[in-house]
Amino acid sequence: MQSAALESQAEGGQAMRAWSIGIVAGGLLAYGVMEARSPGQTLSSQGAATIAATRGSGRGSTGNVTQARVLAEASRGDNWLVSGGNFESQHFSPLKSITDQNIGRLGLAWTLDVASPMGLSAEPIVVDGMIYLGAPFDKVHAIDGATGKLRWTFDPHIRINGPWRNSYEGRKNRGVAVWKGKVYVGTGDCRIVAIDAAKGTQVWQATVCDADQTGITAAPRVGDGKVFTGWAGMEYDVRGGVVALDAETGSKAWTFWTAAGDPSKPFESKTMEAVARTWDGESWKLGGANVWDTITYDAATNLLLIGTSTTGEPVGDFADIKSSGSRLFANCIVAVNASTGAYVWHYQTATPPSGAEEFHILVANIVAEGKQQRVVMTVPRNGVFYTLDVRTGKEVLPPRGIDGTFVRPLEQIDLSAVSSSSPGAAQATHTGRLSEENRTLANAATTSMGDAWFPMSYNAETGLVYIPSYETPARGAQGTGNRQGAGGGQAPTLEADQIAARGNTQANTNVARGKLVAFDPITQAARWVVTLPLSVNGGVLGTAGNLVFHGDASGAFSAYAADTGKKIWSVKTGSAIQSVPVTYVLNHEQYVLIPVGLGGGFRLFGRASDMATLETKRGPARMLAFKLGGTTTMARILANIPEVPKPPDQTASLEKIAQGARVYTKFFCHKCHSPEADGSGDWTFEGEVPDLRYMPLSVHRRFNEIVLGGSNQSKGMPKFSTPMGWPWIKTGMTQEEADALHAYLIDVQWRTFTNGPRGLKSAEK
Repeated sequence: MQSAALESQAEGGQAMRAWSIGIVAGGLLAYGVMEARSPGQTLSSQGAATIAATRGSGRGSTGNVTQARVLAEASRGDNWLVSGGNFESQHFSPLKSITDQNIGRLGLAWTLDVASPMGLSAEPIVVDGMIYLGAPFDKVHAIDGATGKLRWTFDPHIRINGPWRNSYEGRKNRGVAVWKGKVYVGTGDCRIVAIDAAKGTQVWQATVCDADQTGITAAPRVGDGKVFTGWAGMEYDVRGGVVALDAETGSKAWTFWTAAGDPSKPFESKTMEAVARTWDGESWKLGGANVWDTITYDAATNLLLIGTSTTGEPVGDFADIKSSGSRLFANCIVAVNASTGAYVWHYQTATPPSGAEEFHILVANIVAEGKQQRVVMTVPRNGVFYTLDVRTGKEVLPPRGIDGTFVRPLEQIDLSAVSSSSPGAAQATHTGRLSEENRTLANAATTSMGDAWFPMSYNAETGLVYIPSYETPARGAQGTGNRQGAGGGQAPTLEADQIAARGNTQANTNVARGKLVAFDPITQAARWVVTLPLSVNGGVLGTAGNLVFHGDASGAFSAYAADTGKKIWSVKTGSAIQSVPVTYVLNHEQYVLIPVGLGGGFRLFGRASDMATLETKRGPARMLAFKLGGTTTMARILANIPEVPKPPDQTASLEKIAQGARVYTKFFCHKCHSPEADGSGDWTFEGEVPDLRYMPLSVHRRFNEIVLGGSNQSKGMPKFSTPMGWPWIKTGMTQEEADALHAYLIDVQWRTFTNGPRGLKSAEK
């Protein structure tokens, strides 16, 4: 089979020299073909027949996922029918053909190159031998689980030439959902699209949020005959919420808002009337409390469990707004009735704007306090482990940092006690507004480890939760990268903070590392911890074979003994990994599947050096499937590390360069091109966001044309001379600001040209 072309053409005529570094994982690789097709166009009718044959006993129509089936097959694990593998989102499989005793025989079964210049950061769904994968620009691919052949590709053709948020959100798809013959994908321009699982054609679409403000990045969730989704926008002052759609028709069943709305308009419910009183003054204008990823449907209680972000920031045209109050439901785990959207309970982990930000929620039955209890387990960004009663939201066990740090829980607000006569509800103790001293203590839950959206895994046999974590910096610590806000004990987006000077790494004792933590929720202590080369890595898969699978930023896909943490198997993929592994059975063989390739939102708003080495940063987007006795050989990957082109002479003053750094932040350049332009490591287009440190001279000459004139709007680059979109609704960039910005970028490029790009060249010691 032929390999799909992954390399984009550099703009301009400037030649880019590259260091070619061989990463050998053995032999030649059988590549799959990923072709762009119009919606509904299948690659092979014969292939569809092959899939039908692999079903064996036959499960009915393609994409046959129902509530009854998910519940009935949870104990078997032959498929990966919903996000997390089961409704509890435990990311654990009962499959045990592959074990800690025979994993040495695990080999590559097949591979498929995916035409995705923005990498992959998704969790595949597997139904009766068909894999459904969400990819950047919200494309959906159907793949034969036995052979790796592509069956169809659907492209929703998202808008990227309008408000900047659509271009931004559309480049970081986290997956899809499947239900009764349909595949569902959320789009960067605020749609849920239903696709025929067999044909790859559109069935219906529904707009669920304001595409002029935000977009969807998460995989939709399914249950109770509905499709559930939230949307992004906390840092851009977009009001958060969750929408439930009828899975068959796309009609809206209900909306649950997670932040206060305009108080001059009628409240959507009694719950929102009470919630509004926890937002002081004009705080509501900053929005936030977004459900941008975390949704878990618990079929046993028919509760939808959602995790929210913190409140919006005073940025853009909202920079002068002061925000205060408890601001429910920001920084909360919230339970609503899945059928009606009615509020049931909430638990707030931190008072905004402290960025606790709730992530993956899993549900499990555990024995605590001498009795069996059904609980919610979750770890927000601050690295604190919470165990709550799924029906009431009450603490079953006290919160504890996954590093063992003692945490004082936040006093909770009883919404029924919020007096309608006290609009400043935050001033009354019974509303949960803490004194300054107590609030400081409650929000001081700064641990030595943090968490991100990448899902955990729970193994009931070991009783452990396996958490993809990272180190947080010590209070007051500063790395060599002069990163703004690196100290102060804030929950960070971390940087590896090493410099590769023309291929030689410069060591630094403040390097932030990733951690894979096996945490015992009963003893509230880590059983074992694995340290990883870089801080931002992928999700976790646990299996009954006493295994924990995890991919990391160095490109290693590894298996650890679930009971001891010993690494017992690993393969070098040549690409950074920020996706979620899954497992399934076909023809009586267990497969383990992992998407690879530098992907996700962090490569836009974070530092790419945190989530890839210089060798794995430019690695291909690819699907890898493993099985016992697999004989497909892994490719010899030639790592592409382009040399930084020489920038034009710097003629600006230090004051002008400093002004440019402020402009870079003011107009959110760092949200797409990374802080200090620590980006993807090359100047490319074709859907990829260019690394500004690699700007060719031809682009320097056209800088004003691009930034102020909007000549690249069709590629998703805003026209900054006019308001670029929410929260910039009135203000555009001036010529003076553009000149300062250009001076700053020339300065950054000169530093990179002189010192080499920041980052670990290799994870090898």
